[in-house]
Amino acid sequence: VFEDATGRDLTQFKLWYSSAGTPKVTVTDDWVNGVYSLTLTQATAPTPGQDEKLPRLIPVAVGLLYSDGSEAIATKILELDKESVTSRVIVVSP
Repeated sequence: VFEDATGRDLTQFKLWYSSAGTPKVTVTDDWVNGVYSLTLTQATAPTPGQDEKLPRLIPVAVGLLYSDGSEAIATKILELDKESVTSRVIVVSP
């Protein structure tokens, strides 16, 4: 019903109910020549009867601030829906 109402496929979300274990999310970032890259990676350890784990849908709120605390990039939601997701943005000095 919710899938019909929203038009979204909730197959990945259902993995939270059918797959044991909690994904470990690793965050790495890089800053090169005014381009900021943020990479989110997820992995779930095998559990009895479930050796292979599919990526789950994990929404992550991210934003970027300048050193003075002002907002460089407004907060947005990244959907970690694969093993690894990278977001790159060009950041202009304030």
